[in-house]
Amino acid sequence: MQNAQAFQAYSESTPWIKSALVYGAGSFVGATLVTYGIVRFIKKTFPTKITPAILAEFNRIKKHLDSRCINPTITVSMMALELAISPRALKKAVVAFSGEQIRDYVQSMRVELIKERLRSTRTNEEFIASSCGFKSIQEMRKTFKEYCKTTPEIYRKQHHIA
Repeated sequence: MQNAQAFQAYSESTPWIKSALVYGAGSFVGATLVTYGIVRFIKKTFPTKITPAILAEFNRIKKHLDSRCINPTITVSMMALELAISPRALKKAVVAFSGEQIRDYVQSMRVELIKERLRSTRTNEEFIASSCGFKSIQEMRKTFKEYCKTTPEIYRKQHHIA
C-alpha cells in the first residue's frame, strides 16, 4: 500500500505520467509512457544492490580504463572489445561507478596523471603531454586548465615536491 501511495505521489509530480494516466491510458502510447514511468519509479525507489560480482566487474573495468587512458588513439569501441563487453555496457558501467561520461572519466584520469608528474618530476610539459595521452601540448594545457582552473606551469610552481 505504501508503494502505491509513493507511485501516486511520483506520478502527481511528473506531469507526463499524470497526463498519460488520465488521457491516454487506453492507448499504446499512454500505456508505454505509464510503463516507462513505473520502471523509472521502481529504479529510483529500489536501486540495484551492489553485489560483490558487480563490484568486481566495476573494478575490472576501472583498472582497464586507468591503464589505457594514456593511449591518445583509444576509442570506446576498442576498450569495449578488449573487455569483451558492448560499448553501451561500458558507457553505462563508467557512469554507474564514476558518475561521469566515459570521455570525462578518461580526461580526469589523464589530468590526475599530469598533476602527479608535475608535482614529482622536472620533466618538460611536452613529454608529460605525450606520456599522458594527449596529442599535443596545447590540448593538454586546455584540458588541464578546464579541470584544474590553472595552468600546468602555475600548478607545478605551487605543488612541486622534488
